[in-house]
Amino acid sequence: MSSKDLPMQLVKLESNFEEYPLGQLGKKPTGKPLSFNTKNVLEDGTVIEGEWTLIPSSEYHEPLGFDFDVYFAVAELVERNGGMPEDGVVDFSLYELREIIGLQPGGKTYSQIRRSLELWALLGIRSKRAFWQHGECKHITDFFRIWDVTFDDSKK
Repeated sequence: MSSKDLPMQLVKLESNFEEYPLGQLGKKPTGKPLSFNTKNVLEDGTVIEGEWTLIPSSEYHEPLGFDFDVYFAVAELVERNGGMPEDGVVDFSLYELREIIGLQPGGKTYSQIRRSLELWALLGIRSKRAFWQHGECKHITDFFRIWDVTFDDSKK
């Protein structure tokens, strides 16, 4: 199934996100794209060189330490709820994320979590020949974002 066939609200979670970096821990924010060279060796020994680039929005920087806390808290929520829902929509509250991360309640805390979710939603990724598309047996170039994020301030 190509990315064009996937529903728009589906969160792309896959093993390539474990292989390629989503930021640099311990660095100061630059707000500039971060590029990483990739090398994939095919079964016949052919080496495919590629590039994985993280492109922060003009309003945000690249993911840093706290942003990874939020990223993994969302992953924890998905796990607690039995995996990714078929429709790709993960419902949660900022309160739940705060609890998982272990932060004290407060307006600043919720603002930081919300801002981090916005950062992830706006982080662009360009993968030049870094992804292997099994169905078509080829490396592809793809442009995407990790998540779509919608904030709903209503009380259920």
